Amino acid sequence: MKRIFVFLFIFFFATYITKPVSAHFVLNNNNVGVLIHIDPDDAPIAGQIAHIHLNFQDKTGELNSSNCNCSLTITSDGKKLATVPISNLTGSEMNFMTEYVFPQKGIYSLTIQGTIDTKKQVSFKMNYDLRVDREDTPTTSTMTQTNTLSPLTLTALALIALFVFGVLFYSRSRKK
Repeated sequence: MKRIFVFLFIFFFATYITKPVSAHFVLNNNNVGVLIHIDPDDAPIAGQIAHIHLNFQDKTGELNSSNCNCSLTITSDGKKLATVPISNLTGSEMNFMTEYVFPQKGIYSLTIQGTIDTKKQVSFKMNYDLRVDREDTPTTSTMTQTNTLSPLTLTALALIALFVFGVLFYSRSRKK
């Protein structure tokens, strides 16, 4: 019986306490690297605002806001949808964030390109194809917000149920 309780405890802990994994995408070209993260959950929803975070990493250490002539271009099916200048890189980690609403489901190409204006004039260009396969539907949005319990609440309920079950089982086995 003890084994069952241990198994159930581990099962509920592993199921409800762990957080979902999100992927980040790393691109490199000419000693410049960019870590891309897109909210929500690296899987944007068509029709909703997506936050595109870029974290620049420069092996030469010469990249900064003042010498980066850089841009982010979003295309789909060969059509240019938006071009955003990358400016005001913040923090020591050279972060940039912009918002974009992907109009519909499909595959979008994110192109990050630029020139670092130094003695050497370093240019870079990186492409990332992004699949947008979720749509903003009233059912999805409403259900997510109103009809879900947090993992912590589910874990607490499961532990209470296990405790009550254990007490009842223990008291019955003592009476015999």
